[in-house]
Amino acid sequence: MAVPFFFMCTGYFLWEKYKAETLNIKRYLIKIIRLYTIWCIIYSPIVFRDLYHNVDSLSGLVKYIVHIAHYFIVVGFYHHLWYLNAVIWSVGIVFYLVYHGIAFKKIFFISIILYCAGLLGESWGGLAEICEQIVPSLHILFVFTGKIFVTARNGLSEGMLFICLGILVSIKGKAHSLPLSVMGGIICLALQAIELYYVKSNDMAIHYDTFIMLPFTAYFLFQTVLALSTDYHRVFPYLGPASTLIYLVHPWVIILLMFSDKLLHTHFMDFISPFIIVLIITLIISWGILRLSNISKFSWLRKLYS
Repeated sequence: MAVPFFFMCTGYFLWEKYKAETLNIKRYLIKIIRLYTIWCIIYSPIVFRDLYHNVDSLSGLVKYIVHIAHYFIVVGFYHHLWYLNAVIWSVGIVFYLVYHGIAFKKIFFISIILYCAGLLGESWGGLAEICEQIVPSLHILFVFTGKIFVTARNGLSEGMLFICLGILVSIKGKAHSLPLSVMGGIICLALQAIELYYVKSNDMAIHYDTFIMLPFTAYFLFQTVLALSTDYHRVFPYLGPASTLIYLVHPWVIILLMFSDKLLHTHFMDFISPFIIVLIITLIISWGILRLSNISKFSWLRKLYS
């Protein structure tokens, strides 16, 4: 639920700027590409660790470099960095089409088609086998797209739809009432739970990242947040940078704790709630970066979240 919500926030606020004619989409994309590149460098020691352990020939080195380049451009350099990669692609494609005169309704329809196609590589993967039996040539298409995108968790088959949903809310311009939003969210979440049970019990799912009901659940969750929105508070400007840092920092915290357990036998990850330890350390690091970045000598730290 978190990542679709983030996509919707991105789409919503970008379209608000678009309506106000203050959006510089090129500057925004450059900012996200820079942020993505910086964090790819930060996580590169983990990624290139495999190079040391698994590559023992020149041809192996070439294949590994091609593999890394492929993941950097299309998939996501490291596990959670797929989100920034997906934002770059989905926002870039949606607003490219918008600025070239394509009606939003058509873009929204395209995003729905791509999302439904992505479901065949996710929770409804079992349908892909049925489709291949009906149209055997689809197997070639599935293999080809699988090699390119690796997972349906990408900017085209997931990001675009939720960016468009955020834009849709901005276009409508008025949030639903809180009771309607909460009720809609509860109903959709219940239906999503039923969907999860069905695909799991029938061995339909390949992965569990996207579902048919997920866009509906995310939509009503977003509407609930809008309905709960209050007047401006001085903490609001910090929420975006803080959430960005928490998301980007926490895998490094997990890795360092696991390394500490292995090397120093600290048993952090055997603690009753590793989640709490990771959360606390991540919050401390994120807070430290935010505080230091407000000091002129450490202003370069802002590049880690903006």
